[in-house]
Amino acid sequence: ILRQKPIDKLKADVEKKTKFVKQTKGYAAKIDLELPYFVTLITLMAASGISPFHSLKKIMNYDVLPTMKKESVQMVKQVEVLGDDPLTVMNHRAEESSSTLFQDFLAGYVSTVQTGGSIVNFLKSKMWSMYDDKAAISRQLVTKLAGLVDAYMIIQVVILTLYIMFVAL
Repeated sequence: ILRQKPIDKLKADVEKKTKFVKQTKGYAAKIDLELPYFVTLITLMAASGISPFHSLKKIMNYDVLPTMKKESVQMVKQVEVLGDDPLTVMNHRAEESSSTLFQDFLAGYVSTVQTGGSIVNFLKSKMWSMYDDKAAISRQLVTKLAGLVDAYMIIQVVILTLYIMFVAL
């Protein structure tokens, strides 16, 4: 029987607890809902000189975005307790996440850092594109709602006309 050293046992326990599990679609939807605001916070902190990894540490203390807080806690634990590289953890998280928006964000961030691009410019462009997508979705919903209102009004006019015709007879 091989005996584990205490530090190895601790690492194994932490790895088990922070292991990234394939998520459900419901969890992915929660991530997609919170992600634009998360990216906004990261962008604001990066523009004021705080690295995105330290931003994750700060977001761990915020209760405003609970799903992104969980993601931040998992990534920070992987780095601080297990000693993994932050970019490796983010890249692994991008591969494991069921949210395509989150995958795109993390993979884009990792590639920006690896290629030496401007992190702040990447974060700003990602933030604006996410808000543009949200605005487009909102416009589509308003268009659908306008169609439903038009259909409702037509039905009301037809029913009123039929009612008047039957009452008049």
